[in-house]
Amino acid sequence: MIKWLNRNGVPEPIAIAIKESDRQYTSGPIKPFISSSKMEIEPMEFYGNKELASPTNVYYKDVADQYYVFIGNALHSYLEQMLLAFMKRTNSKRFALERRLYADIIVNDITYIIGGQFDCLDKLESQRKLIDWKTVSVGKYNTGLFESYEIQANVYLWMLRKGYIIENDKRIDMNNAGAGYKASLDFIMRDWSPMKANSSKYPRAGMQEFVLPVWTNEKVEALISKKVTQLVSYESTPLKELPPCPMIRRWQDEDAYPVYKYNANGKPKSDPVAQAGTKLFPSKTIAQAFITQRIASAITKPQKLAASLLYVGFKKSKPTRCVEFCSVGKAGICTWYNNWRKNNEIKR
Repeated sequence: MIKWLNRNGVPEPIAIAIKESDRQYTSGPIKPFISSSKMEIEPMEFYGNKELASPTNVYYKDVADQYYVFIGNALHSYLEQMLLAFMKRTNSKRFALERRLYADIIVNDITYIIGGQFDCLDKLESQRKLIDWKTVSVGKYNTGLFESYEIQANVYLWMLRKGYIIENDKRIDMNNAGAGYKASLDFIMRDWSPMKANSSKYPRAGMQEFVLPVWTNEKVEALISKKVTQLVSYESTPLKELPPCPMIRRWQDEDAYPVYKYNANGKPKSDPVAQAGTKLFPSKTIAQAFITQRIASAITKPQKLAASLLYVGFKKSKPTRCVEFCSVGKAGICTWYNNWRKNNEIKR
């Protein structure tokens, strides 16, 4: 059970809307084993979230932490309303919107239900594509790293081909309805600025399409089977004994050693010295070797003086996803994060 907090003064009508949105969420008429958006989830998250969902447990959630979810949900709702209005005005059935799908998969002789709700299906013959709306930063869009989105979209397509929907308590099979459909991401960048749009490395518009590769059924099923097998293998493991999420899932880099330099007055500068485009070194030994090489290669007295002002610093890595976004960690369920927070004096 959630107990909501508003420690940052979010206006009351917005806070109420955020809380109500959370209450309105449902997995549909069937509770799936795992949803299409959770194919990268780790055992600690999976079973930790089950613990949080128990009505006997109480955990706290701050409405301000829902900022990005709130923005994304608001934009999804607006797009859905406008497309519904378009279809009503034009008397068309071009788009299927926010439809919940299910599909069965057998793993080790046991049938598991996979579920998910796609954003938009464009059924126009010249288009025929599944569209996933994503609200991101310009920085995220510019990375071009959309693997998790690619997985999610391809699980939707797989369910369109091999799954079913539930209407009026009846199962209606898709019967390969998704055959031949493409998949794309429609990005809406929340921090896009027209003042920067003339830059070659900046999106020309704040809304962009990214076409995804389409996977075979076999590839999708192999990924789902692997994830189900991993999660099931821990179903009898106590929460405190579950393994921590890998660093890539925690959005955490290794600890690093930047090389800094003192000002002429002997005070440290804040910016690390760049070396081959890299400001951080993986160990203190390598960082010190860089300084030694700089001193040895200095020819003039100013160069030698500049090199002698270098020193090795230390940058503690931060599990950004744990600190900022993971409800399991924030609820104090994750043993690894509890220890990390204690050692780094991070308060809940």
